[in-house]
Amino acid sequence: MTREEVIRFNNEAKLRWHNKFRATYRNLEGLAPDSKALEVLDEMRREKLRIDEQQMGTEFSNGEYYYLSDLPEIGWHSDWEKKYK
Repeated sequence: MTREEVIRFNNEAKLRWHNKFRATYRNLEGLAPDSKALEVLDEMRREKLRIDEQQMGTEFSNGEYYYLSDLPEIGWHSDWEKKYK
């Protein structure tokens, strides 16, 4: 993979995560937001990422999300940035 492909791949994964994260944590007043963390994680595990036109397998796609959360570029809990950045 070229550097540009890696950057595009990471950006696509982050965008998909961001869309799901925002949708999950929208309008949660009065609810326990951390209970939604597994919902975000489960949805991302179902995602199949692509590099150019080639679909990546589940293991590779899941690994990308775990990698980004280890950096931490993304997170699962509503306040992940306060806890991990």
